Amino acid sequence: MLIAFSLNSGAYMSEAIRSGILSVSSGQMEAAYSVGMTTAQGLRRVLIPQALMASLPNLLHKFIGLLHGSSLAFTISLVELNGKANIVATSNLKFLEAFIAAALIYWGLTFLAEKLTALLEKRLNLYNKGEWHDSAHKHPEVLRQAGGAARHPFDREQG
Repeated sequence: MLIAFSLNSGAYMSEAIRSGILSVSSGQMEAAYSVGMTTAQGLRRVLIPQALMASLPNLLHKFIGLLHGSSLAFTISLVELNGKANIVATSNLKFLEAFIAAALIYWGLTFLAEKLTALLEKRLNLYNKGEWHDSAHKHPEVLRQAGGAARHPFDREQG
């Protein structure tokens, strides 16, 4: 069952990442080359962050589907969360409590995955829409620390 889950998820996730990479314009790498970046630097600093932003929702969707699909493993005698709830429920005849507990654990794991993904999206999207410059206008201390002008962190030192 683990091999089947791995092959299915690997194929889907590789397609999600491939589509994310293809969604980034080729001009982005050309721009990276034009400012003197190597291919590795362009991939690390330009292409991969944008591709990850494009593919992150698909990857989260597959992760949550895999989490919920793991209950299918119980049908071939692999005990997982729903299977453990079923075992506990049959031993003490408290089905409602056991399955509510399992549902809350699934919900908690899903909620945690969604929140972590939202934090990652926020972190990756920080420079995408000019929020750094917007934060300089909202917070004057950022402007003062930048020497009177809002500068991007990748700008080269003047001097």
